[in-house]
Amino acid sequence: DLHVRSRRQRQMCIRDSSATENLHKIGINVITHIILGLPNESKEMMLESVKYAGSKTDGIKLQLLHVLKNTDLCDDYESGKFDVLSMEDYIDILCDCVEVLPENVVIHRLTGDGDKKLLVAPMWSADKKRVLNSINREFAKRDITQGRKAK
Repeated sequence: DLHVRSRRQRQMCIRDSSATENLHKIGINVITHIILGLPNESKEMMLESVKYAGSKTDGIKLQLLHVLKNTDLCDDYESGKFDVLSMEDYIDILCDCVEVLPENVVIHRLTGDGDKKLLVAPMWSADKKRVLNSINREFAKRDITQGRKAK
């Protein structure tokens, strides 16, 4: 089951926070990579992951889920097992993610792009300039400030 697989992977990562602590003890900075929009993942689940990572990591890369040709994920997507995020939903989630991240966590990435030759979905992500401009506009409109909602 797709939902159980992605949920299990998240729980395994969360349980092994001792690795992060051990790296910090020897002076190694940790950067966490989070894919937003995993199959059957709610906005609340995504924000929970980002909050947790923000409490343990020195930097973060936020990335949209890309469905690429010739993958198991593509098979699941094409058989209707899950939907990908719209650009509007991704940017809305991204805004909330930035606000729950503590100010001391360096944001290394707000989006990424899959190989256009292999990209199946979301196709809107192939227009990186449009995506970045839309993110910038929404950040300005909502007056997004990193750490505003961090606890």
